[in-house]
Amino acid sequence: MARASLMAGRRPGAEIFAFDLPEKLSESLAPGSRLSEGEGTWWNIALLNETQSPQQLQQVLLEPRLASLPRLVLISEHLEAKKSWNSLDVLCQHRQPVDFVIVDASPNVIMEKEWIIIEAICQPKRILLTNLNVPGAASWIWQRLTHLRWHETLAGHYVLDFNPWPHHSELRRLRKWALLESPI
Repeated sequence: MARASLMAGRRPGAEIFAFDLPEKLSESLAPGSRLSEGEGTWWNIALLNETQSPQQLQQVLLEPRLASLPRLVLISEHLEAKKSWNSLDVLCQHRQPVDFVIVDASPNVIMEKEWIIIEAICQPKRILLTNLNVPGAASWIWQRLTHLRWHETLAGHYVLDFNPWPHHSELRRLRKWALLESPI
């Protein structure tokens, strides 16, 4: 019932969802930051976090906004197995299937809990994975998706700096990316 009423109130227009740790989003939203400066000019910001109930999350998603500006939905929380729900899960239940997901994983960020929600609940049509060649980043997601018969439609690389980096850090200067499409 809640899903049907939320979908009925859904407004047309672009929506961009970003998921990060609370301390990272606090830095991004600090006064004077480029993200906060764009509010009301380039996008409308909606913040979802772990202190909100599912009903509060739904209210945030239904808030009126300027139709001409895309909504930037920032999800800020630590996913914990002991919670029965989280912001990403609630959001995806009401927005699936999602058109496009970008996974810009950092080294040593496993993302198991987040990924299973993205894959199973968000049901993305296309996924852009970055840092595929960086140890401990998103290559395991690429392996899983190709095993599940996702189609790699584009791939490439970029460099973070044109000058070589010292010692073993050179391994992280060149970054591989891939765009995959769902088989269904």
